[in-house]
Amino acid sequence: MDGSRMQEDKSTVIVEDDYIISTMWSMLLAQENIPVAGTAGDPYEAIDLIRRTRPSYILMDVMLGSDMTGVDVARIVLGEMPDTRVIFITASAEPANIALMDSLNASRVLFKPVNEDQLLGIYQ
Repeated sequence: MDGSRMQEDKSTVIVEDDYIISTMWSMLLAQENIPVAGTAGDPYEAIDLIRRTRPSYILMDVMLGSDMTGVDVARIVLGEMPDTRVIFITASAEPANIALMDSLNASRVLFKPVNEDQLLGIYQ
């Protein structure tokens, strides 16, 4: 994926295990005409969805209530699609977690609760 496509294509996959949060983010992006390629609530579903849709952006919850975290999913996805912009969303500001996300060259790390301006600011 080249740089010009990255600027034009805002297709997004939302990986969030809280259905209400996922739905709110989907609705917000839709209101702003940002295409949501799909949502996933668990890591395995997320990997499959991301491989199928090849989005430019992934809004990635870190704690997915599974044996895999969002960081694990990002590591797999970025190994296959290194130009994908992964935005980690977490409630934990623990330095070790931040360092781990940074080691994957996260496009951004947002801390919960995320407001509309923060979320939409990703696409500017």
